[in-house]
Amino acid sequence: MTRFVVILGMLLAVALPARPQAEAQAPPEAPARGQREVAPTPQPSAGPSIEPLGEDRYRICDLVLDRKAGEVRVSGAIAVREGPLEYLICAPEGKLYESLLRADVDPYHLHLALLLIGLQPKNNLEFQGDPATPEGDPLGIFVSWKAGDERVTHRADELLWEPYNEKAMTRTDWVFTGSMFADGAFAASINKSIVAVYNDPVAIINNPLATGADDTSYSAHTAALPEVGTEVEIVFRVAASPGEGS
Repeated sequence: MTRFVVILGMLLAVALPARPQAEAQAPPEAPARGQREVAPTPQPSAGPSIEPLGEDRYRICDLVLDRKAGEVRVSGAIAVREGPLEYLICAPEGKLYESLLRADVDPYHLHLALLLIGLQPKNNLEFQGDPATPEGDPLGIFVSWKAGDERVTHRADELLWEPYNEKAMTRTDWVFTGSMFADGAFAASINKSIVAVYNDPVAIINNPLATGADDTSYSAHTAALPEVGTEVEIVFRVAASPGEGS
């Protein structure tokens, strides 16, 4: 355990190159349709820290890594509950007006945590909406929240709606494509893109289905969702074989 913590600390201590201010573009404001309610964005937490929690579990900044279970857990909230979507999850200050969920985590730390539970990325996407099938290791994504005295848990695909087919998203694992460094900075940490339903080479995780090439494929599954701002826990889990992650 000690050796793992030392290595982890060394990785987290590696400073990312400064983000060029002139070239780093802030996510655009919500469009006119954006009278849709958007969950408020919290202030970012202080930088890298590692806390062993026992039984091969570690708190790394704003996430919990469980090596034995092959899981990473983060906190967040419902960002929107209606309208078209390009993302399942964005970090604070990302495109939350077109993202179902907000995850309160630095995308760089999440990318590292997914590597540490054994997932390997293979980013073959070249541009947003690239029709290529995203490549990388499969993983499941689960979302839970409190409803009265109970805790409700859904696979992420159950919370997305296919408007053309009038049904929930086809059941699927997701793909750890991984993000990239661009102009000396980690691209996902600039754009705050974590999980894309509309293929995005900057996002850490992508939708493996053919629908990922169409930005009108998905909207929020309103009937399955709690109110905007509801606190959620998001779990990213290794899929040992196709379908096991979800």
